Amino acid sequence: MKSLPFLAVVSAFAGLVLLACSPEDPESAPDSSGTTAAAPTASSVPTPAPAPSSPAVRGLRFEKLLGSTTLPFVAVEVKDDPTGPGFFCLGRDGHLFHWEVEMEDLPELSRPNAKGYFPPQTHATAKVRVDDNYSDGDLGVIGMDLDPDFAENRFVYVWKTDKPDLNLSLVRLCWNGTEEEILASRVEVIGFSRREPPKPYHMGGIVQFLPDGTLLVGVGDAERPELSQDRKDLNGKFLRIAPRKGPEGGYDVPADNPFVGDDTYAPEIFATGLRAPFRATLLKGRYLFFGDVGSEHEEIDVLDVTKGGVNFGWGIGHNTDGYLKRDDCVEPLVTWTKNDDFSLDDDRYQGEQRVAAGVGTVYEPDGNDRYHGFLTGKLLWHEVMRGWLRAAELTPEMGLGEHRHIGHLPFVGDVHQGKDGYLYFLTWGPGSALYRAFPDEVDG
Repeated sequence: MKSLPFLAVVSAFAGLVLLACSPEDPESAPDSSGTTAAAPTASSVPTPAPAPSSPAVRGLRFEKLLGSTTLPFVAVEVKDDPTGPGFFCLGRDGHLFHWEVEMEDLPELSRPNAKGYFPPQTHATAKVRVDDNYSDGDLGVIGMDLDPDFAENRFVYVWKTDKPDLNLSLVRLCWNGTEEEILASRVEVIGFSRREPPKPYHMGGIVQFLPDGTLLVGVGDAERPELSQDRKDLNGKFLRIAPRKGPEGGYDVPADNPFVGDDTYAPEIFATGLRAPFRATLLKGRYLFFGDVGSEHEEIDVLDVTKGGVNFGWGIGHNTDGYLKRDDCVEPLVTWTKNDDFSLDDDRYQGEQRVAAGVGTVYEPDGNDRYHGFLTGKLLWHEVMRGWLRAAELTPEMGLGEHRHIGHLPFVGDVHQGKDGYLYFLTWGPGSALYRAFPDEVDG
């Protein structure tokens, strides 16, 4: 949504391009007798082999790698860990798995059970039940990230809801020892009430460490739009905090937060006017692209995490086209409604009426482009409920340029680019699965 953010057996892939070299100029080359040799005829000059062209790509097709009714829907890669490669996956039912293998290895290591599913815990080196609050709506565990110093401190941060009051909390676990020891290490970093009456939707879900070590948390509006503009309330906001690393948990407020010193704002607030910021990807350590699930419309937005203090407009008012925004509000990159034109581009759209905005990742291959330039540098974004996927060019100002339909996959919860250059998609719900995306090629 970090970004599963979620990665690998590296498969070598290189397109060989034969460069046609012009033959040496044949016009007046003396032969061994000192006379001038005649220029060769056209028929005697060998014709260079044509350079192979990359196949034309029209979109993505998906191969299911793992399937389970409890497959997690958020994944985070473990980087620079001396214990070896691995990643964490978080399920909405509260299960948190850790594999000491990389995502790309799982299809080779797993075997289907009698129902044809690949149990996600098959090769899990550790598994804990963080929470048992999931039942419906946006309840349960909905986001996570690893501490920037995870290799040393083993800290995992999980964003969750509590029943029956539906309060939100960000908890920290130390992933070291037995399951009992991991659970015993749990401390709360931040928690707060969802106000009355509590409702099981619009919890948010974005948990993103920033390059400076602070933590950005996207909180939904609890289905109360007025809270998004309430300067003293933490609902409907991006919060920026500095988690304390001691055994007691808790957090500090960064001194450079935009509203520190302004008594009319809660100091944790970094940006206002959000409804349900669900998934995001951080580009260049600065630009956070995220989907904000709307009411009359959905939208994709971008937040410059070096600035803050901005208002995304939710909670100001409504009209028939969406919601009203003042001139001082951030304009969305793209919006759509229940009558969106994007569904018309998807020949697999089945008439689903629900809508929800989602963001995947920006595809940046490192010498292993699996999609022949089709996705390079493009932002992937999607309609979670209806299933269409799109890719957009990014302008130098981090706006959206030309974009197009690239495939169909409903209920995408997280998207990651593996070290092998492939994209991996986690879906949630009864048919939850892990997919690898391949180029859907046509003859050039």
